[in-house]
Amino acid sequence: MQVAIQKSFVVFRSRHTFTEGFLAEDPRGLDIWGCTDGWEYPNNDPPTLQCVKPYCNVNMTLSSGITESKTLAVGDKQTCPSPAESLQWSDGTGIECNQCKENGLKIENTGGQVNTYSCPPALKCVACKLHISTTCPIKNKKSDGSLEDKVLTAGSEKYCPAGTVMKFAVGGTIGDIKCKGTGLEITSEDGSVSSFKKPSVPTLTCVATCPIRNKKTSGASEDLVLEPGKEQYCPSGQIVVYADGTAIKDLKCSGAGLEIEKEDGTKVQYSRANQPTLQCGPG
Repeated sequence: MQVAIQKSFVVFRSRHTFTEGFLAEDPRGLDIWGCTDGWEYPNNDPPTLQCVKPYCNVNMTLSSGITESKTLAVGDKQTCPSPAESLQWSDGTGIECNQCKENGLKIENTGGQVNTYSCPPALKCVACKLHISTTCPIKNKKSDGSLEDKVLTAGSEKYCPAGTVMKFAVGGTIGDIKCKGTGLEITSEDGSVSSFKKPSVPTLTCVATCPIRNKKTSGASEDLVLEPGKEQYCPSGQIVVYADGTAIKDLKCSGAGLEIEKEDGTKVQYSRANQPTLQCGPG
């Protein structure tokens, strides 16, 4: 006859736990198997057992190299002594979370695999690697034409202030910019990608933009931002005019704002707070 043993329900009076296994009765006596050991008890020398509340055992190797056995109550979690350490399997597999259940320690790996361990698993605490910010140096051309050294960091590459747009100093517009471990990767407006690695650094600049209101053919208005050199935003065959149809001779966007020259030569300056309403008319 064999009797299944549930996790930590049965222990020897000496507190020697056999965590998972079974009792087997044979003509010679009682055999007991645990996780790693087995015991034989003849009929004239029976073992003394008792029932206890379920718990979980864990074999832990600390970051200091010391190995120790940990005991968890149902509902508890195995953690590392320091928040600067991460809990892993002894082979280095990452652990997302864990909790002691009545039938063993439930562990979810970082890959999503979940298992419950009635025998003590071998875990370890590993010091977390310090996060080193990825940095990318550039040259920044200021409004007075002088150059300054700047260092961009991953996630904070777009350094230009509100109301300006980042461009190459030679004039090319930048669509996206990413600082990676391999260097600075810049995607131009036309989709081409340029990579810069130390000591090669790009020269960039922040150029002021000019906000306007654009009246669409449907009559609704939308916000648009004009860039220096790209003031004529209308499609081919159309020209920019005032929303009331007044003709415009020229537009110039600069750090001072948007300057509009009318057909009679009159020039009107618009600040960021005073936006004109324009539209596209027949060319």
